[in-house]
Parts: sequence; C-alpha cells; structure tokens
Amino acid sequence: MLQAFVKLIAITVGALIVAVFAVVFVRWLGYQQVFKAPPHPWFEMADWKIFAPAEDELCSAAQTRKIEFLAGSIGSIPAYRDQTAQKWFICRGGKLPLAAFIEKTDHPDWLIRVQAHDTWGLDDLVKDLQALEPTRHFAIMSDSQKVGIFMRKKAPEMLFAADSASLLRFQMFESLWIETAMDFWPDFVVVDFSKNFHLDARGATELQRRQKRIIWHKSGLESAAPPPQVGIQGIMSSIPQ
Repeated sequence: MLQAFVKLIAITVGALIVAVFAVVFVRWLGYQQVFKAPPHPWFEMADWKIFAPAEDELCSAAQTRKIEFLAGSIGSIPAYRDQTAQKWFICRGGKLPLAAFIEKTDHPDWLIRVQAHDTWGLDDLVKDLQALEPTRHFAIMSDSQKVGIFMRKKAPEMLFAADSASLLRFQMFESLWIETAMDFWPDFVVVDFSKNFHLDARGATELQRRQKRIIWHKSGLESAAPPPQVGIQGIMSSIPQ
C-alpha cells in the first residue's frame, strides 16, 4: 500500500516538473519572436486621443452641419448597415451616409465602430472607406471577431481593435503563463478598466512587446483609471480632449 502511494506521488511530481518545463519552453519560444509596429501613420503618434461622441450628439451635430465639434485627433463614429438602402450610415434609421459624412469633414483619422455580427455588406463598407483612403486613415472596431477577420483580409492596410473573443483568449493564455506564444492578430486593445476584461502588468508588457497599443476607454467621469503598472498609449472618451 505504501509503495503504491509513493509511486503515485512520484508520478504526480514528475508530471508537474514536465508541465513546468513545458511552460518555460513555450514561453521561451514566444520570446524569440520579433515584432514590428504596423506601417500605419497612427503608430507615429505618441498617444492616441480618440473622441467618440454620443450617437445622438453626433447625429444632431452632423445634420446641422456643425461637425467641427469632432475636435480630437481621431474621430470615432458608428457604422450601421441599412438593408433596404444597402448602404452604411452613421445613425440608425438610414440617416447620414457614412462615406458622405466623412468626405465632408477635414478629419484625416477615423475609428469606425462597425455595428454588425456577420459579413453582409462589409464588402461595400470596405469599398467606401478605401475610396477615401488617399487622404484619410482608418481603424476598425467591432464586437464580432468574424467581422474583424473578414475586413482584415479585405483591407490589411487598416488597423483593427481587439474583439471580445480575442481578449478572452488572450486572458486564458495569460492565466496559463503561455501568452508569449499565442497568435494575437489585432493591432490595438481598447480597455474599459471598470468592466470585465482586466489587464494586468504582465499582460500589458506582453502586448507592448508585440507593438500593440493599449487604449483606455474612459466611459464616464467615474470610469476606473488604469492601474499604475499598466502603461497606456491613448484615451478614448466621449468628452473632447
């Protein structure tokens, strides 16, 4: 009986030693990767200041042509697909075509928050944005990984924010201590520190090693500030900065 118990302990200890060595080896392999920042003008900015006005404020100002209130260096606007018109708009109900709105402004930098969970009509959105690209630069943000991956293939010159599934996967790999070896395709992360995704110092260090930007989504006056050990490279807010 004692011999069987000792054997069980030996097997358990051996398995733990193998697991530790495996984690160390995988982490070491990850650290061998060399990353470069995307060749995009935004990565030449020290900090990103993203102004994301409330939708009713945005639509009201745009309809009255008072669009100079988009005072941030990067303007963030939603994009809605109207199935009847088969076009993209910045307001619900088929008002204010997205491309026409951007074309009327002098703003060169735009974060488009795509309100979609499937790929219907995304070809049209890419076509509209690419027609404006010679004088403007775009990034895409969506809750749907399917949308982000589809648009990445169609428009690799644009930047892409991490979706919730990618963030959850990153968190899982970090909990296993093998985040250095995972494939993390988005270009930047928008984090609201008062919500579910919690970015710690180790995760932030890994993202920055990969040349990913960490943007603090300041969702309100009472929004939780980033922990001191987590460096950020920009702020996204509904208040002009």
